[in-house]
Amino acid sequence: MDYWAGELGNNFIEGIQHGNVMDSVYNFLKSEEPKIKYPYENLFLDNGAFSIFKNNYNKKKNEVQINLNSIIDIQEKLKPKFTIPFDYPLDPQMNIKNMEQNWQKTVKNVDYWTSCTNLNLVPALHGWNKTSLNKNLHLLQKKDFDYIALGSAFILKEKFKGFFGDRQPNKNIYEAFLYLSSLGKNLGIDIHVFGLGASPLTYHFAAFCEIKSSDSSGYRRKAAYGKIILPQTAERYAGNGSATFGLKTKNGLTYKKIFSNEEKKKLAECGCPECRKISKHGYRRWKHLCSDWKIRAIHNKWVMEQEEKISHELIQQGWDCYEEFINKMMEKSRLKWLWAFIRKTKQKYF
Repeated sequence: MDYWAGELGNNFIEGIQHGNVMDSVYNFLKSEEPKIKYPYENLFLDNGAFSIFKNNYNKKKNEVQINLNSIIDIQEKLKPKFTIPFDYPLDPQMNIKNMEQNWQKTVKNVDYWTSCTNLNLVPALHGWNKTSLNKNLHLLQKKDFDYIALGSAFILKEKFKGFFGDRQPNKNIYEAFLYLSSLGKNLGIDIHVFGLGASPLTYHFAAFCEIKSSDSSGYRRKAAYGKIILPQTAERYAGNGSATFGLKTKNGLTYKKIFSNEEKKKLAECGCPECRKISKHGYRRWKHLCSDWKIRAIHNKWVMEQEEKISHELIQQGWDCYEEFINKMMEKSRLKWLWAFIRKTKQKYF
């Protein structure tokens, strides 16, 4: 699965070298001359729809007016490898009629973007149950798209159960991914999932579901709240703030209490740009990562990109090899139950 690291327009972290980067039109709405100032190789440009609707719904800031031609102008000036026609996300508070109306407006924009731009388009797919998801995906296939992005989250029940926000790990979401990716395979369509999160565990789950790509700015968010990501495991605390994320701190938050011996070894062997500045000693590297959230962000992004490389190599060797790798990774994980469900359910759809 391709990993696109999320950035925040010109509010970027110095020192990060982006290969595949995900940014959003939303971050450039107030720019007279939109320009990306950080180094990157490939840009996947989101259309800003989710952020616009979230801003306007919460009413915490001035309402953002939707101007389709202004959005197209920003997309064309930034020259992305992929970009998304402006869509109308589904809110779980909507009734089915309103969801259908939003989908029709989304389709209308897909046609408009196709007619007036030469951008490489990845339309957003929305659905409120299995029937609509199947029908809407077939519609995009008939319009000659072979790469689409999953918009509003959903689960496979006739009553819509969607939500705005991060995809939390649960059986329903991963069965939905398996259903959608298998349907896409039959139609020759690759699937991008927005905001899957910066976790090696959930990354490999989605890759095993044969999702083509995902994006996440979670490497930044976790770093800001004191978290570092370790290879093939979850995050650990390495911050100097007050957030401890459920860790028991009654007797003090220390290196020895946070990390297992295996995790200490992973940190000592880390090859990220920041850890390489410090000798191969887990404690010294932990102290370095504790010193600055931007250092943690650089570390986190590098770890996620290594997980991407591992998945590509193993999938090329065969799905059996990849499955065995995840089996070993999940031996001591609290998400072992979810992995067992994904393995079993994949046989149902593939």
